[in-house]
Amino acid sequence: MEGKVLDTSREFWNVMEHADEAGMRKIADPGCQFVHIGVTA
Repeated sequence: MEGKVLDTSREFWNVMEHADEAGMRKIADPGCQFVHIGVTA
């Protein structure tokens, strides 16, 4: 289970770094909401 979580996290960060919205939507739960925490966090 832990390996699956880490693999999914890595995959998500990869598509996010490339601004791949379609890729992010494929990985994320349809009901999730994204929150931008900004540079100062």
